[in-house]
Amino acid sequence: MIGLRFLPYPLLAAALLASAYAGLSGPAGAVSPSRPVSLAEFGNRVFFDSDSAELRPDAKEAIRRLAEWLNKNHPELNIMVEGHADERVSRQYAFDLGCRRAIAAGAEMIRHGFPAEQLGLVS
Repeated sequence: MIGLRFLPYPLLAAALLASAYAGLSGPAGAVSPSRPVSLAEFGNRVFFDSDSAELRPDAKEAIRRLAEWLNKNHPELNIMVEGHADERVSRQYAFDLGCRRAIAAGAEMIRHGFPAEQLGLVS
């Protein structure tokens, strides 16, 4: 199972950390468990079955949650979707498969309201 990564660009680690602390409340910075407070909490990867660019149900759910959270909490972010594939195949085939995977994930982000103009795709 090889997947892809979602990366904010330009890398806005400080802004994402600030968003994590914005959700702090209560004694000694207890974080509310009812909502994600940073991009890192979502993880930044989804996985595909071998030799496939079809999104699995768990990947679709992860992308839906990520797109909705970004739209609500960081509508200003641009996201780069990196498609990856196994090195056991030819370089060209891995590149093509990575492209198809990035396109599938990007289309799912757009389907859930993430602006296409803020989305970049690479393999």
